[in-house]
Amino acid sequence: MAFNLFSKKQETIIPAAKKTTVRPAASKASPEAPASAPMPAAATPDDDDLSLDFTSPHALDELPHIDFEEGAACTHCVIEEAAMLFANGQIDATCKTLKAAIAADDLGADAERGWRMLLDIYQIQGEREAFETAALSYAARFEKSPPAWVPAVPEAVDPTLATGGRAFVSLSGALNAQAGESLKQLVKIAQSNPVVRLELSKLQDADNGGCNLLLQTLAELKRAKKEVVFGGAEKLIALLAPKIQPGTRENEAAWLMLLDLYQRQMMQDAFEDLAVNYAITFEVSPPSWEMPAKRPATASAKAASPAETKSEAKAGCALSGEILSAGMDEFSRISAAAEGCEDVTVDLSRLNRIDFVSTGQFLNVLTTLQKAGKRIHLVGVNQLLAALFDVMGVSKVADVTLRKI
Repeated sequence: MAFNLFSKKQETIIPAAKKTTVRPAASKASPEAPASAPMPAAATPDDDDLSLDFTSPHALDELPHIDFEEGAACTHCVIEEAAMLFANGQIDATCKTLKAAIAADDLGADAERGWRMLLDIYQIQGEREAFETAALSYAARFEKSPPAWVPAVPEAVDPTLATGGRAFVSLSGALNAQAGESLKQLVKIAQSNPVVRLELSKLQDADNGGCNLLLQTLAELKRAKKEVVFGGAEKLIALLAPKIQPGTRENEAAWLMLLDLYQRQMMQDAFEDLAVNYAITFEVSPPSWEMPAKRPATASAKAASPAETKSEAKAGCALSGEILSAGMDEFSRISAAAEGCEDVTVDLSRLNRIDFVSTGQFLNVLTTLQKAGKRIHLVGVNQLLAALFDVMGVSKVADVTLRKI
């Protein structure tokens, strides 16, 4: 689709914004309470002891509504709401919210931003027909060339990358029945990715039920011809090994999970010893060792050589796909890239979505770098991410450059 009558808009750079205060919505005041009560000052990224706790994957669920105090650069409440809905994976609700505001012409100075956010959703979701229709309306409304549809280009997937910036899910706490939702998310992500990563390094415990859920998930992904790469597999091995009691016929799923881990880690001797004990204990034929066609990749940071690390530090780094329930360590490559550099550039042109929890951890990492005198540049940011970064305060500690139209 071409609009030769209109000139192309240049890349837009959003400088680091002034501080705003973010706090949960207060409960309704009692009749005796004054109409306006002073609120305690909220911590800002300049506080020396800043450490936001976004470790719970249900952190957003625990805050059903959040009020964002207006700052110097006011953002329309619909833009903020849409950004939060999208971050939480509520795609349909995001579209409805934006469409309603656009139809009512109720976005004021943020009107074009709302349109761009809607177009970004269509692009991310692969809805080209809806994108083209909205793009025509955009061109008529703003009398300029609309964003062009960008055909999906298969990305060369390198599962050895330590960052969570690919298609990944991180498990923390205990691998038990409560891990079901995270594993469902892994299956969902795998629908649009040939390789997915499951991070296990944060696990503190595991039971038979959790192992059974994980085995079922792995079997489902294998049937779908998807590859699963484990990060921190040695942690789960250490948790399961003491639970295995030869001769005691219990925790069979834990036995099978440990066998699977030994196979993935190419620990053949340990596999064969456990397979014999499993066969004797459960009176079945022992599982067979399957020689892989190539050494399976693991999501270990040790995979990168010193030369690669040095080169990456000069060039910056990138995040892509979807980042969900990430911890601060998932952004370790950003800190590594910043070593010995005053400026660090993070390419987000292939990052489609990052959830509320992960954005909080991302903010912590960027704030630490800013306090160390680093200048952070986030480039290729889509409109949905940019709005979320405004809401969460990321744009206070980093320069945000929007994706080119």
